[in-house]
Amino acid sequence: MHLPIESGFSLLIFSIFFSNLAVEYQEQREMAKLYPIGVQSFAKLREDGYTYVDKTAFIENLIKEGNCYFLSRPRRFGKSLLLSTIEAFFRGQKELFEGLAISRMEHDWQPHPVFIPRHICRRLQAAST
Repeated sequence: MHLPIESGFSLLIFSIFFSNLAVEYQEQREMAKLYPIGVQSFAKLREDGYTYVDKTAFIENLIKEGNCYFLSRPRRFGKSLLLSTIEAFFRGQKELFEGLAISRMEHDWQPHPVFIPRHICRRLQAAST
């Protein structure tokens, strides 16, 4: 099949137009904010570029001023993410905190043993639903 020159030219313009649209769409997706709906891992949140409201300065206060806390917050309110953030801090994962408030505070960033009874938390969640 032979296409007239005008059709070939139109096809070329058409393909350039849509390839430019595809590039623009990809750039917009890369610039779009990723919201961490359902993300409970601080490491995943930071490594995958999710939007994060920096509350790490509060963790500094928790560590310095207290020794025992009861986290009573409604479901889906960030308890697991908070524990994951504290876990990463005590494991000395400094690279996850780059650019956050706690990275500007003085710490030795030495890893410490951390125990979080996740299996107990899962059983409690299952019992409450």
